[in-house]
Amino acid sequence: MVIATWRKLALFDAREGVMQAYRDLYSLRTRRRFDVIDRILAALDVNEFPEAFLVGILTVTAAAARELAEREDFFQRVRARLAASRGVEAADRALLGLACSEGWAPMKEDNQ
Repeated sequence: MVIATWRKLALFDAREGVMQAYRDLYSLRTRRRFDVIDRILAALDVNEFPEAFLVGILTVTAAAARELAEREDFFQRVRARLAASRGVEAADRALLGLACSEGWAPMKEDNQ
């Protein structure tokens, strides 16, 4: 499956993994196969990929965000992963402009 290929590439070279994912997702998007992209986003385990790859997937799918029902959940899973490893502020900076909903606001630290 495409996810296994991406995983192998991303673990070796996150940039190459994103480039292959971009080619695959762009092809699906131009054919309007949003259902397939949604299944891929739902199946991606954010703990199995480098953070740069995950942000890359959000970047690649940003143009079709309104067509992708699973992208918001994927965004939230990536956001939680980044916040756990980098902290809330760094996670929100990394994801700025990639949210699905217009009403998105950065997370607040619990102690703020």
